[in-house]
Amino acid sequence: LTNATFAANISQYDTIRNHTKPISDNVTSSVYHTRDGVFLDISQGGNDTIIQVYNSFFPQFGSSVIFNGTLSNDMKIGFSPTDFIKSESGIYHFGVMYQGGLFGKIQVVPVLVVDSISPGVYDTIIPDLSTSWQDYIRDENDSNKKLDYDFDFTDETPIVLGSGNEFLVFDSDDDGKNDYSAGTFGANVLDVYGVIKNNSTIINESLNAINGTLLPPIDPDGNFFGVMTDFMGHGTSSAASITSRGLETYDIYNNTKKYSIVGVAPDAKILPVKALWFGDTVYGWLWSAGFENTENTWTFSGNPKADIISNSWGISNFPNSKYSPGMDILSLTLSILSTPHSLHSDYPGVTIISSAGNSGH
Repeated sequence: LTNATFAANISQYDTIRNHTKPISDNVTSSVYHTRDGVFLDISQGGNDTIIQVYNSFFPQFGSSVIFNGTLSNDMKIGFSPTDFIKSESGIYHFGVMYQGGLFGKIQVVPVLVVDSISPGVYDTIIPDLSTSWQDYIRDENDSNKKLDYDFDFTDETPIVLGSGNEFLVFDSDDDGKNDYSAGTFGANVLDVYGVIKNNSTIINESLNAINGTLLPPIDPDGNFFGVMTDFMGHGTSSAASITSRGLETYDIYNNTKKYSIVGVAPDAKILPVKALWFGDTVYGWLWSAGFENTENTWTFSGNPKADIISNSWGISNFPNSKYSPGMDILSLTLSILSTPHSLHSDYPGVTIISSAGNSGH
């Protein structure tokens, strides 16, 4: 949710001025500038700002899908009154992502949303991943360690839907490899709890599923956007076993010689669908199969969205075979076949293709 709004007083010469009169009642706060730069006035003279936060863990954790968060640090959006992140309408939307991360940790990501081209049509998100990274690595047992929260959007990369670079990633040590990911911008989220569209329905006769309206990847009014995340990492690993291009290299045998690992179908495209989650699993299947959703109604389009659907859910008879998942003879064999030079069988004209990892593809 990015429905907290900050109004900037922008002159006809594209210069930000400080407000000299009360701002409109329908905005959260204002934008101001000092010698240090241009900022969203979140602290509001010590009163702080209360924003709505979407609880992506609900209903597993928390009593509500929406909770209120209190913020007290102003966020930097520019260097001077003439050098700042542009919002054509003069209204900046702001929110905080609250979601799962690897190893059971929580990701908290401040995000700015702007209308960079047409006034009132929001098209760009800017996540403050450097601040989020500092929060992610903090040691709760070491209260004396100073963390470098910058609360600054000016050093982040704007993300535009359809650009091909919709990934919320961060390289903490500038070594060219990303250390942190908060997901991929552009997800269609099913509004199963009626947060945006108040028309969700509990269908007690059908798997107790919850239906709702499929939301666009970004709200043109700037109030929300969708992100696909995989905080368990399993779906991402499964996708990599299929479509990996082999761009990364690994010292597999600890002898300094590096190998790349190519997926079984490196030219394929992945259409990720969230599953095994409360309320919307069946509807993820429907959408993949070609059903469209408009205002809480599903209709078949006649065109499936994917050619092949891979559900990496394992095999139900593992207990009968007395093996743990991934340790049965079939999975071990396939793991060997997919590891470069593991069999030393480089016969001319022979290609070995693995169709599975350890998850029953």
